[in-house]
Amino acid sequence: MLNGISWSMYLASAGGLLALYYLALVLWLYRHRMQRLLQAGRQPAPTLAGVPGGSGGNDLSYEELTKVASQIRHGILTEAGKNASKPDLLRRIHAVLASRGGLRQPASRGALNQYIVQQAHMLSGVSFTEAELEQAWIGLFSEEGTVAEAKPDVSQVNP
Repeated sequence: MLNGISWSMYLASAGGLLALYYLALVLWLYRHRMQRLLQAGRQPAPTLAGVPGGSGGNDLSYEELTKVASQIRHGILTEAGKNASKPDLLRRIHAVLASRGGLRQPASRGALNQYIVQQAHMLSGVSFTEAELEQAWIGLFSEEGTVAEAKPDVSQVNP
């Protein structure tokens, strides 16, 4: 009976069984992760801040963030042109962002800061630094996390 089994048949079947064993082991060890991955495909896309849902007022979803970025680019920076000054641009940007509660999320705020720095230099010729933008928005939110009515402090920004 053993004479009817060749080494190639033996190695092929042993390799196949070993592969099935390791596949079953991996599936068993990572079953919770795979369940989460499969369930994530059925849920709505997470927001930029990593909280599922959408626009609850506390965070900016990706769609809202792109709308705000488009509004800043086309409604403020392109419209202002090359004749704009830093205080004027900061005042206009603050007016757009004051109604958005999502700036409390560091990811949203950092992404918008980088976008504004890049687009302001490219479209208006005004060079902002991220530190200037952060300083200008310190008064944007009160300590409770709500939008403050104060204007940004543009007196310390160099034109």
